[in-house]
Amino acid sequence: MAIDSSNKWQGKDVIRLAIFSLLLFVAMLVGAMTCSITLTTYFYGDAVGAVLAGIVWMYMRANIRKPWACLLSSLIVAIVAFLLGQIWTAVLGILVGGAIGELIVRAGKYTNPVANIIAFVAWVLCFWIGHGILAIFSAEMFTQMMLNAHMSSEQVGQLLQGLTGINLVLAPLACVVGALIGGGLGYVIFKKHFARAVAV
Repeated sequence: MAIDSSNKWQGKDVIRLAIFSLLLFVAMLVGAMTCSITLTTYFYGDAVGAVLAGIVWMYMRANIRKPWACLLSSLIVAIVAFLLGQIWTAVLGILVGGAIGELIVRAGKYTNPVANIIAFVAWVLCFWIGHGILAIFSAEMFTQMMLNAHMSSEQVGQLLQGLTGINLVLAPLACVVGALIGGGLGYVIFKKHFARAVAV
């Protein structure tokens, strides 16, 4: 696929960004669904999803090198997450991650693969923090939101127990590892795309 080096947005860029933003969300959702089989692994879903999502992310970053693309992609993901009933802190986390990611990829002039991987790590971490921050700092609010989402009190209690002690360290660390693996795989698969981007 040809890479457009112009900073000017075109209709095809918007369509591609929207499609791959949806795929990015689906990849993260697959991880969440896989880890939600047990409440013990619930907060590791973002780390698992990041492995697959990293490939999508790096494809987008290699082919849609437009200003604000990272932030706009995150906005699309956030809207989809909101419409599907994600808690508001998760939606906010996606947006904050997109803003941080935009700054990082811009510093790397959009073509630097290392900057794009670092941006993805930051995005996944913000995604995870958005999911877990209420459980960490406001258990009562988190409990109420989960109850409103038709989860039982016992299940919510198990979730809160799962985000204490060592898991509070291991879960975000797993997100970093998962994002690095996903971003690394994406770079290897689309290495030629990045090489052409740098050459343009």
